[in-house]
Amino acid sequence: VSATYLGQGVFIGESYRFVMSRLGKYLVTSMLFVCAVFVFFLAAVALGIVFFVLFQMLTPSGWWSALTWLPLSLIPAYGIMKLLLFDKVVLIEDVAYMSALKRSWLLLTGKARGEWPRGYLLRLIILLHLFVLIYFTIALLFQFPASLIQMFFTSSALFASILGQVLSNLGGVIAGVFSSVSMVAFYYDIRNR
Repeated sequence: VSATYLGQGVFIGESYRFVMSRLGKYLVTSMLFVCAVFVFFLAAVALGIVFFVLFQMLTPSGWWSALTWLPLSLIPAYGIMKLLLFDKVVLIEDVAYMSALKRSWLLLTGKARGEWPRGYLLRLIILLHLFVLIYFTIALLFQFPASLIQMFFTSSALFASILGQVLSNLGGVIAGVFSSVSMVAFYYDIRNR
């Protein structure tokens, strides 16, 4: 997708060589991303415990702190969203490790010109919701016929089951490719701005 966007030719062999040359960096950066997400979750849990203790001191029951759980869940959600472009940074910019996470954070910080939501993070949230809707729509377009095949071909259950799985997986692959291409286009949009 990136090569096409940049007006370059796309060849399968070159694509594999390109990705394999950055695979190690990608894997290590992915592990750092998981660690960062874990830290965000730990921060939310730690704050939840603090609120529970505070509410327990102020009220007969500390369970009123449950009111803080939904806002606290926004901590890891925010962190994940801000780091979501790390894989594009590693593969396209050849920036890895903590620098890739910082670059993703910085790319999604700031304002954009234009009429619709001006914050890059808000744009990402809206686009992710659209991607999810489109993903499930594409997947359902393939899963519905698969379910019908399994329902009507009960005499050959094995055939119906295999065909149903193939259709379901095909729908998932097409929807996944759509989401990946859309995220690369979003990355270039943010980077250009």
